[in-house]
Amino acid sequence: MESCVNCGESTSPHFGGCPMTHLSRREAALLHELCADGAPNKIIAYRMDLAENSIKVLTNRIFQKVGVGNRAELVVWAFRNGVAR
Repeated sequence: MESCVNCGESTSPHFGGCPMTHLSRREAALLHELCADGAPNKIIAYRMDLAENSIKVLTNRIFQKVGVGNRAELVVWAFRNGVAR
């Protein structure tokens, strides 16, 4: 089981006050990539040395954990919660 990169708690589904909502390290890294420059999945997959499908799966997990439905909403959420700058 991975730990939240922000507060260190388990990433099991209990979403407390942590703004990173208990994202795994890989999910947090992807969140930062998604907010960085709006690159497509293929480019992000190359940068992170992952399969493009893995990026899609991780992105959907992040959407579920933070309660958004698309990348634009995710970027807004990240800025509002101090996760992206």
